[in-house]
Amino acid sequence: MVDRAKKLIPDFIKDQAKNMKEPLGRIEKALENARERLNANVDKIDTTEVRKYYDELLDWIRTTRTEIEHFFSTRLEKTLSTLRLPSRDEVESLKKQVASLSKTVSAMKKTASPKKAPKKMPAKKAKK
Repeated sequence: MVDRAKKLIPDFIKDQAKNMKEPLGRIEKALENARERLNANVDKIDTTEVRKYYDELLDWIRTTRTEIEHFFSTRLEKTLSTLRLPSRDEVESLKKQVASLSKTVSAMKKTASPKKAPKKMPAKKAKK
């Protein structure tokens, strides 16, 4: 199963990278438009307008990045689920449970009274 996952995950990443071309292309186009507007209006630039446009562009880029991260995250979760592999959150949850159980067992060992060795039974006398 793990070998199968190792083989499929690189394909998953390649497939998702293809899906990323559209949002990344939009970002590139927005930046090119911004540059063209600045170059075309360099002699009559109002710095407040430039700042406003820059802030809008920056907000759009941040929103797009968040969408991209969410997209990758959900796709990866679906892939891991399909392969029946645990997610990072599931593994972390199990680690916490094991740590908690280990502490409980250690505490139980400390509070348990030491057991006394059983008394030896006297040896049976052989019948004559």
